[in-house]
Order: sequence, then structure tokens, then C-alpha cells
Amino acid sequence: APNSFRLLPHIKQWYQRRVRGQLHELYTFACGLYTLWAVTRISTLIYNWAIQGLSQFYAKIKEWILVLLKCVYFALTVFGLIPVLFGLLYEMILLLPLRVPLRHTPVLLLWQDWGLGVLFVKILYAGTLTGPDWHLKRVLEQVFQAGVMQMNIMFVTTELVLPVVVTQLHLLCIPYTFCSALPYLGFSEDFAHICHRRIYPGAVVILLIVILLKFQLKQFKRLYVKIKNEKYLIGTRLVNFDADALRTTFTQTES
Repeated sequence: APNSFRLLPHIKQWYQRRVRGQLHELYTFACGLYTLWAVTRISTLIYNWAIQGLSQFYAKIKEWILVLLKCVYFALTVFGLIPVLFGLLYEMILLLPLRVPLRHTPVLLLWQDWGLGVLFVKILYAGTLTGPDWHLKRVLEQVFQAGVMQMNIMFVTTELVLPVVVTQLHLLCIPYTFCSALPYLGFSEDFAHICHRRIYPGAVVILLIVILLKFQLKQFKRLYVKIKNEKYLIGTRLVNFDADALRTTFTQTES
């Protein structure tokens, strides 16, 4: 232990060479303790694995490398690619039409889009888990219940990452492809440029109208079924049932 504490001044000098300016002694002491604790912990862990044999040591190394690769893949897809696409959608739908004039060229900053996308991912995750039971909610619950150690990469890819990314790419690419094809259909470049800048909010408005119409149609169907059931008492008593005629027929058959 005394030899370990002798290393603290050397650690302080190393930190001062890496960081400009003077460091407070308390921060130096804390950084040195954390560094010594990390080195001691890693050395003890490696020693315990080495006692079990090289095969166990290599097995542990492979296991932790696999866990590290799973974490990297999950971070790059769920916390990297999906938030960037969400941020791009939000910027194309709302920010660019309000912030950039038609005659100006928009500049997309992926770091800002990623920050917006992370916020949207958190909101959608909370809304999905607190909402009704459906496919995405079951997938998210299964993924987070399994954890990093038991994570199934194929399940995460096929059930979570691919459906979300494909939907986002459809929402981004289909309007852009449609506007890019307008000059080849005889429309002017100015009209195609205006469509490029206004098609994303227009597509969202049309999509919301379609969803609202479908919702209202379902509500009208439910209202019609409810009125019909109340009028004909379906599910309450038999319709077109004559008890006296049935009793007469039964007595005649018995006689």
C-alpha cells in the first residue's frame, strides 16, 4: 500500500502534462485513487482467470469480447443510426420549411439531427411501453429483459432494427425519388425544387388525414354495430323466436 501511494505524485505529473493548467490537489488525489483502483482491479481479475487455466482465461476473454461487440452493435444501430434518421425526418418535415427560405440551400448537420433523434427515440420508447400492447412493445420488452449478456443479435436486427430503419428510409427516399423524377415527366426545375422543399410536410399532412379518416371509419362501424345490436337485441335474446308456436309443435309431436 505505501508503494502504491508513492505513485500518486507521478500520476499527478502525468495528468498535468496532459491537461493544461494546474490541478487541485483533491482532484489529483481522486484521479490517482481511481487509477490505482482500476489497475488493481484489472490485475486481480486477470490473476483469478489465470489461476483457472489458460482455457478458462481464453473463454472469458472471448465472452467479454462478444459482449463488447454486442454493445457496440446495439449502440451503433439503436442509439446511432435510428436517431440520425429520426432527426433527419424531423428536420425535413418541420425545421427546414420554417427556417430556410425556398431559394436558399439547406445545410444538414448530422450531430444536431442525432441529438434530436435521441430525444425522439426516448419519447417513442416511453410512449410505446406505456401504450397498448402491440408488436413493437413486445419486442422492446423482450430485448431489455434479456439484457446485454443474453442479447440475441439476430432477433434485435430482424425484429427491431430492420423494420424501423426500413420504415424511416421509405419515408425519406420515396418523396425524394418522386420529386427527382418530376423533370423527366415534363415539369420544370423550379417546380421540382419547390416540391423537394414542401413534399415532406405535405406528405405528413396527407398521412395524418388518411389516419384520421381510417379512425373515423372504424368509429362509424362500431357505432353502426352498436345501434344494430341494441335495435335487434342481438346477444340479449333470440330474434324471431315464437315460444307459443314452438310449444304447440312440441305437444303435437309428442301426441
